[in-house]
Amino acid sequence: MKIFLDAGHGGKDSGAVGFGLKEKDLTLTIVKKIGKLLADYEGVEVLYSRTDDRFLELSERAAFANKANADFCQSIHINATPSGTGFESFVHTSASAKSIAYQNEIHPEIMRAIGDVQDRGKKNANYAMVRQPNMPSILTESLFIDNPNDNKLLQQDSFLDKVAQGHVNGYVKAFGLKKKASVQPQTQPVVTTKNGWKKENDKWYFYQNGNKKTGWLMDKGSWYYLDGYGEMLTGWQFLKGKWYYLNPNGDMRIGWLRVNDKWYYLNEDGSMGTGEITVKGKKYILRANGSLIVTTPDGVVIE
Repeated sequence: MKIFLDAGHGGKDSGAVGFGLKEKDLTLTIVKKIGKLLADYEGVEVLYSRTDDRFLELSERAAFANKANADFCQSIHINATPSGTGFESFVHTSASAKSIAYQNEIHPEIMRAIGDVQDRGKKNANYAMVRQPNMPSILTESLFIDNPNDNKLLQQDSFLDKVAQGHVNGYVKAFGLKKKASVQPQTQPVVTTKNGWKKENDKWYFYQNGNKKTGWLMDKGSWYYLDGYGEMLTGWQFLKGKWYYLNPNGDMRIGWLRVNDKWYYLNEDGSMGTGEITVKGKKYILRANGSLIVTTPDGVVIE
């Protein structure tokens, strides 16, 4: 079973925005969570339109799915309009019987997973990502980024976990997916409680009394961030409406940072600075994306 996951927008196309959040970041986070969950199921191959912040034309995304001969295409989006709220799903106006059948299975499972959220219904539209793929396709819109109440939920990593789980629950029901059998050892090994940092499958986790820690972690004077699965994150991360930079070893960066020939400033709490700031008595101006504006003595911008 080949499942093609499309994270809406990306790169220069931020998608909808609201209260510090960008649709392109949320869709990518949800898609990655779905992919991780699907790794636990037999015979599932997960394909992605993007796994990082890059721009792709809609036609390119559909072409990827078609070239890979995917069995199902899922496009993930976040809605926008201040008066709107809730969840809705779409198939094409001339959708195949399979697309409609899958929507009927997947939509209610997502609603069950995300809880007390308005159900805006199962709909159809002439959207490119349900029109151009050759296989059954569904597009989901999970809440409204510019609605204050919806936005508060979208800022919670635990809520994005529910969105991802709801999608996977729907796939299990629609496609009859089966979890991989766990191999039981013939003899019971000596059980030791894990504590501290552990590297597993080239990823770092932090255990406390045998349980993986998630969220922000202070260890030996440095801050780290562990996602909903306990995995230590690195690089630029958008967390609860703010950008942070986590060094290659995982600890949170503070102060000046140079990335791709651009300077950025990370505040004392680790969040990326913007606008006019004062550092050691000197004033600097940072763009909305955090990069430093460099000027000549007469004020001409050169970087």
